[in-house]
Amino acid sequence: MILSFLLCWSTLALPPVLPPLSALIQQNQIASTSGGVAALALQAAMSGQFYLTGMSGVGVKLCSSCNANDVVVSQCTMFSDTVCSSQATCTFTVDNKLLRVYYDGKDISSKVSGDPNDWTVAKSFSFAEIPNAALWVVAQDIQFRVVASNYLSYMWHMPTDVPSGTFIRRREDVPDQYDERTWWLLKPALTGTPNAVSFCAKSNPSLCLRHSSFVLYLNPSDGSDLYKNDASFIMIPGLNGDAATTTFKSVNYPDRFIRHKNYKLYIDPNDGSDLFKKDSSFLLKSDDSGTCGSGGFSIKCTSTAATSPYSGLTSDPSKWKTKGYAGEPDPNNLNNGYDVSSWTTSPCTSTSTFKLNGVDPQPPKIWAPTRDRFAVFRYKP
Repeated sequence: MILSFLLCWSTLALPPVLPPLSALIQQNQIASTSGGVAALALQAAMSGQFYLTGMSGVGVKLCSSCNANDVVVSQCTMFSDTVCSSQATCTFTVDNKLLRVYYDGKDISSKVSGDPNDWTVAKSFSFAEIPNAALWVVAQDIQFRVVASNYLSYMWHMPTDVPSGTFIRRREDVPDQYDERTWWLLKPALTGTPNAVSFCAKSNPSLCLRHSSFVLYLNPSDGSDLYKNDASFIMIPGLNGDAATTTFKSVNYPDRFIRHKNYKLYIDPNDGSDLFKKDSSFLLKSDDSGTCGSGGFSIKCTSTAATSPYSGLTSDPSKWKTKGYAGEPDPNNLNNGYDVSSWTTSPCTSTSTFKLNGVDPQPPKIWAPTRDRFAVFRYKP
């Protein structure tokens, strides 16, 4: 396509020097919505304000702020099909872990600010809106109750008296106000050991289980290598032979395994007995109501354009489609758009106690209405 340019000169001032149009296009500051670069004209007026003119039959998007060149677009001189793109900003969090964010089929996770692994931290990202483009958020629920395989009504429980060690208690013996003490975050091992985890308190992720004198305690990290090693455990198939169970082997004492004994947790050597195999095999359980009792996604968006679909968008269940996955979703499927024909149009409302900090009123909290640990959320105007 032959490009044509129109320069309009101000009678009061000469236009500032503009970066090449091709550079702006490569930086996603100006992009064509049709098959090629439009016949455009960039012109400058006094005070460094820029204008965009297009040609009938050509679709053009223009961002509201061009950071790389400090160019602020204040006006578009438009023909019927030229679009001045608005800028959306979304603030959100997931309970517990953000994996990726996609927009218009592109991975924009690098644009997200805020710790993706901490649900207490509000995250945000901004993007130039593209007509009919879909927004995808991929999240993981990493919190569980840890249940004894041979006493299914007993689960790991964080003590009120930390020096006393960590207990297993019956669910019905845990008062409702202490329910949060039965939830654990399974984080990648503090040592970085492959296929290993660290157990931290959901209510206070700075507290993690570590062994001391072979007893398990809930302690804050002191940053030492000893703490990291004491708080890291390799996941192996349950010693009881049940494929649904998991056994946790100490990283720094590989001949010792977490087991319950007399209602407390220890790391003990395997004595080969059936009792030890049962006591050291555990089930990772989500809430009885599914992950809507533990996982969650909450978001609120704004836009520079009052008429934008992102202006006031929240995690209203009627606005999003979602699907749960047992394993981490393949990012290639996202790039290919996913087949959403079978997805539910009604995410479940999460009963998890997390909230989107700094936002009032609180947006809805939603999750995939399954017991799956992974969920993909999709919004398309």
